[in-house]
Amino acid sequence: MGCGETTTLAVLATTVPVSPSPLPLSPTLPASTVSPALPPSTISQTLPLATISQTLVPATATPIIPDTAKLGTPFEIKFGRPVQIPAEGLEVRFEQIITDSRCPVSEGNIGVACATAGQISIRVSIRKGEQILAVTALDLQKLTPKDATAKISPYTLKFVEVRPKRVYILVDGKGQNKVIPPEDYVATLLLNREQ
Repeated sequence: MGCGETTTLAVLATTVPVSPSPLPLSPTLPASTVSPALPPSTISQTLPLATISQTLVPATATPIIPDTAKLGTPFEIKFGRPVQIPAEGLEVRFEQIITDSRCPVSEGNIGVACATAGQISIRVSIRKGEQILAVTALDLQKLTPKDATAKISPYTLKFVEVRPKRVYILVDGKGQNKVIPPEDYVATLLLNREQ
């Protein structure tokens, strides 16, 4: 090519399916709290191959090794990470934050007053091998833990607590709840055999 000549380069692109989050999120959770699922119009989009090669996970990627817990002992479970109970051949998964309306604590000198303590509801599944034994919603209310336990014969699953706490902050002079990304949630559960 000589000086002053122009060359047109063709950009090779391909269409790749882009799927929404594998865990459906509830419409009751405020959009500011959780990333929404992709709208149907973005399910398929055209991406340059350079982008695809940077974003695809290689087939040789190491799978996530689940945490382990014991029956009868409270255990922590992170959103999206499985916990295995080897002695029972079970796997517990924290699948979804259904709602989080807990009264926030204030950051700094902001006053927060709530009519109720609020609640948090999560969806948890229990599997034995490939079989799903149960998918259940657990509600934790600070003052009345009415639905914090689910019976999944021959087990009971209790929702003990969750973190982080919700925090009320000032942003540009206005108070608002600090956004908690789903991956930051950690629930404490207790799985027992029914008596």
